[in-house]
Amino acid sequence: MKLEGKLLINGKIKALTGLHIGGATTDAAIGDIDNCVIKTSEGVPFIPGSSLKGKLRSLLEKKEGLNLCRCGRASCNICVIFGSGADKRTVEAGPTRLLVRDCHLTEETKNKMENNEGEFKELELIYTEIKWENVIDRLTSAAQHPRQMERVPRGAEFDFQMVFNLMEKQDVDRFEYFMRGLSLLEDDYLGGSGSRGYGLFSSRIYR
Repeated sequence: MKLEGKLLINGKIKALTGLHIGGATTDAAIGDIDNCVIKTSEGVPFIPGSSLKGKLRSLLEKKEGLNLCRCGRASCNICVIFGSGADKRTVEAGPTRLLVRDCHLTEETKNKMENNEGEFKELELIYTEIKWENVIDRLTSAAQHPRQMERVPRGAEFDFQMVFNLMEKQDVDRFEYFMRGLSLLEDDYLGGSGSRGYGLFSSRIYR
């Protein structure tokens, strides 16, 4: 098995509702936000490639009626495309086909946020918004456990790139299978709290 070619998938992801992909809070101080989003070392939110890849894999597993497939067999599209543990992967399956890069804010979005322009005029922080939430007791209607959720605001756009390696003839069919997973993703959500309206997005592939 040898590398026959690479398919590059470039495009943009646009948040249609607030997006929350959680970051570390180990150094949180009193008064800080309870649930922060993940950020680069420069403090700019991004979508980790691992989060995007994991969500795609999970949706395709659900479509196949599988639960955390890690069989590693060459006959399994999911394990060949997304990878499996070294102790499970067979020689016949070959290397993981899909590479997903981290998705960073577009320069246009960053500039608007930094200059308080357009739809980002009212942000509480430079790149993010704060949403207060609480738990409602269904018997007494009393609000409990108030907390702050940091979110990337609606309208933010991210650049994304994926690379699909073609190692053998069957990978053309596997690529088509993978693209169906992208369609499933647009009908789902990214990040956390999707059942409460977070993480809806649209994508645009331009190459």
